[in-house]
Amino acid sequence: MSEGPTRDNASEHYRWYLERMREHIDNLLKGKVIEGNDLRLRLPVPSHAWWLGSADVAFRLSESRDRLQAAPLVHCPLASMSTATSGNSPPLEALVVSGGRHLGLKEIRDFTRDATNLIVIDPYAYGGEKATAGEYAKEFARAARFRSKVLEAVHIVYSSRHGKAHAVKKALADSARNDGVRLTDCDCDSIHDRVWIKDRAEGLAVGTSLGGLGKRATFLLELPVADLNYLLDYVDENNLSRATS
Repeated sequence: MSEGPTRDNASEHYRWYLERMREHIDNLLKGKVIEGNDLRLRLPVPSHAWWLGSADVAFRLSESRDRLQAAPLVHCPLASMSTATSGNSPPLEALVVSGGRHLGLKEIRDFTRDATNLIVIDPYAYGGEKATAGEYAKEFARAARFRSKVLEAVHIVYSSRHGKAHAVKKALADSARNDGVRLTDCDCDSIHDRVWIKDRAEGLAVGTSLGGLGKRATFLLELPVADLNYLLDYVDENNLSRATS
């Protein structure tokens, strides 16, 4: 692969960089493997925000974004790589694009298989409209496997500042009670990311709240063990694993 422009010209470097990124996007969408060396794109000049004002750059980025949003759920060819072969980087789970909500919910449901206890960290877990509370509760219950024979408890860490629809909370509570699942929650505004934790042993980082899954492109990624342990320590030290409501 070309090492890129040799002239000290910022505009030329950025054009070259964007062309390489477009090639990688094309290869990922076609299911091709990208060699490790090709992933280490070198940008010889500092990155400056004002380049985003360039009409040429903006058009190229917009074009790539539109192509990704129009694509179905894509499993990255690198997803099968284990941490043993890729250093400390966890395998990529899935990219859920616009319109792929059902596929994103399936990814979460696959993750919660055989779970006994779940911790769901999602500031907008109780967000949503009253009119759709019942449907949202059904989707949440299915993703979390409320009807599983082994699931005992689900603890939700949410933020009332970012959405607390009483209809949604009641619908979830009713669903859990009917399925014999102990549902507790904790109001917290100190965690931004959305993470599902299975039996305090596995974590799945979800790029958006459950209610927004499928509206815009987002990744679902396995959380590295070290990061999961740090997160659990933070949750425990701040009493976020205890019910507050």
